[in-house]
Amino acid sequence: MTPFINELAKILETRLAEPLSTADDFCRLASAGEPVRRAVALLEEIPTDIGTILFDYDVRLAIYRGPIPKTLGGDARAIATDLEVYRGADDQDGDLALSLILELDAVVSTVVVAERTGRLPQGTSDTLATRLEQTLAGVSWCSPVLAQLAEDRWLTVGDDPDFVGAYGWLDVLAEAAPSRSKTGAVVKAAAAHDRRVDEALAILTSTQSI
Repeated sequence: MTPFINELAKILETRLAEPLSTADDFCRLASAGEPVRRAVALLEEIPTDIGTILFDYDVRLAIYRGPIPKTLGGDARAIATDLEVYRGADDQDGDLALSLILELDAVVSTVVVAERTGRLPQGTSDTLATRLEQTLAGVSWCSPVLAQLAEDRWLTVGDDPDFVGAYGWLDVLAEAAPSRSKTGAVVKAAAAHDRRVDEALAILTSTQSI
């Protein structure tokens, strides 16, 4: 996972060198910084260089005195609606699906940052997450490609370590991911095997006791 996190960190490092004075600047920085924060939370130890970049990121957010986007909730719901009706051509073209997932991820990241830094009321990200999950429930069954892209994002970037559930909509979108189906089949097969072994041992034990 480290090469992937390094790529995310490079993007954040580039954004940190850019101006930060407008609402759009704030959104771009948040969308670059939060995936790094979430991804390193999946590691046992944060690499020193990435830790330094995250520290600089937090400092930059702390000194920012500009506005935040005013349409975050509406933007998130609009993207979720686009995901709800998404159907890839023969379910093979995942470019649009990935773009929509990343767009929604960016908006939610901005909401999380705004709440964490006191620019939005506590509970804002949780309320938004609930609405997104309600909108996206069952959507993944209509597009395995969309579901798999969401699963890949969920496994490599994950949820927020402090605002748990803020990105739960990714988990909902990934419900029908092919990789989950394969994992489930393996688990079920293993459980069935264990059950047959237990039954065989039970029969053998009862036979020996006669």
